[in-house]
Amino acid sequence: MADNEAYLREVERYYHGSQKDYEIIWGLKKHRSLHYGFWQKGIKNHEQAINNTTEKVGKYAQLHAAMRVADLGCGIGGPAIFLAQKYSCRIDGISIAERQVLQANKESERLGLAEKVKFYKEDYCHTKLLSDSYDAVYGIESFCHAEDKIDVLSESFRLLKKAGILVVLDFFWRDNLPKLNTDEEAKNKAAMKKWADSWAVSNFAYEKEFEEKLSEAGFTNIKKQIVTINVVPSIKRLYYIFIPGYIIDVIFRALRIRKGKHQNLWSAYYQYQCWKRGLWNYCIFTAEKPT
Repeated sequence: MADNEAYLREVERYYHGSQKDYEIIWGLKKHRSLHYGFWQKGIKNHEQAINNTTEKVGKYAQLHAAMRVADLGCGIGGPAIFLAQKYSCRIDGISIAERQVLQANKESERLGLAEKVKFYKEDYCHTKLLSDSYDAVYGIESFCHAEDKIDVLSESFRLLKKAGILVVLDFFWRDNLPKLNTDEEAKNKAAMKKWADSWAVSNFAYEKEFEEKLSEAGFTNIKKQIVTINVVPSIKRLYYIFIPGYIIDVIFRALRIRKGKHQNLWSAYYQYQCWKRGLWNYCIFTAEKPT
């Protein structure tokens, strides 16, 4: 338990310490979302792509006004607020980062959505939300933070009503990677570890492993879509801003605005290099709780 508490504190420190990066290079103050953009026909800019990623939750969860939804790993509330405004559904958001929860609730109140969208500081693997109470549960690039993915999947299963839908958009080790010699295999694992560490992620799951854990948690009708091609512009955007971002990081540390060991800006480099090596996919998983 002590190790888990230390890890949760590290995740919280990461999000507190990196928020300025997201504001400067990701337009966080506009869309209030920390995730990659989903590009497809008709999407014209970064902000539209970011919101289009959130819209995938609305599509695959088949959201409508009568539904109650849980956002596990809600960030500063952008996706939950976007979905509540568009579909008039009720959403409860969970984040381990206290500052994120305060900001999210403040924005919800400002927009007059306090009765529809509420945010709580909790470990999303062990929430106080009521069992069998949600029509849909989702996580956008957040389930990767679970040390053992079965924990957040089991919690999602507990929260869902019968026939409820889980939607997960996240990064995964590719299945069926070419067989390599021991040295190349070690280099690939080291590269992915550097990327994970830079995001305060314990580990990225393999696609097949995640499917198996969905089944282990009790889910059925499990479906996977590999949509890496749709996030390539975001992959490249991060890579292109690595140098200016690194300069900002140096300035922040010189001014003591930022302290600690997290290396968020290096993630822009690591995620690109791992993608170029063909090590990971961006996937959308959907699954159902049996009736």
